[in-house]
Amino acid sequence: MPRAQGIRHDPAYDAPLDQLLLCATGTSVDRFVIVQLSFLGTDNQFLLDQLQRYPALIAGVAVLDPGVSEDEIEQLAQLGIRGIRLNLLGRELSQVLNAETLSLVARCAEHGLHIELHDDGARLPQVLALVAPLAKTLVIDHFGRPNVGRGGLQSNEFQTLLNSGEGKDWYVKISAPYRCPGIDVSAAWQNFLQHWGPERLLWGSDWPWTQNENYLSYTDWCRPFDAEGDLPARLEGNALRLYGNRR
Repeated sequence: MPRAQGIRHDPAYDAPLDQLLLCATGTSVDRFVIVQLSFLGTDNQFLLDQLQRYPALIAGVAVLDPGVSEDEIEQLAQLGIRGIRLNLLGRELSQVLNAETLSLVARCAEHGLHIELHDDGARLPQVLALVAPLAKTLVIDHFGRPNVGRGGLQSNEFQTLLNSGEGKDWYVKISAPYRCPGIDVSAAWQNFLQHWGPERLLWGSDWPWTQNENYLSYTDWCRPFDAEGDLPARLEGNALRLYGNRR
């Protein structure tokens, strides 16, 4: 499939849905949320094809061009798209969070779509100051990617994230520990549990773990903290509330 311009990584292998289902065999996971592949940019056709083939099995999170029309946004919501992702990592904020993108955030929120944010934890407070007032529901990727070089879980940025999200319709993904090198992910989980409550936590596999394919297994990550038990089952209600039809 054609790749987007300026991509950071281009996997040299396929990751078909059948393989994902095989990975999840024997776990408590029986429905899936597919996030638009970053290297495909705003061409969501492959994702939409899967949603139409398996509407009871899959929900989706898209990446959209700011010029998308109201009718297109509404059609995406009808097809099973539940949110849009802003992948800001390594990009100049003045370019990617310009007036057109912020308008897109507000328009998507009006159509019942949540906004998923992916960026380095050091920049999240700055990003949230711009995006949060326009979004009704936020999802923060990968523990908020706390930056160990800036103090990790004790950094001002991570503490700001914890405090900013209390009592709001924000969720955090318990996913991709390899995206947060050096961080105590069990401690990060406990921080969010205490500040945001169990109803705002989402388990995510981040499969197929691009550039970290040998880091962990799907089954092992279903029980990342032994004392906590099976996280997908424990947090299932949160996923149903967020990725079900919220309109």
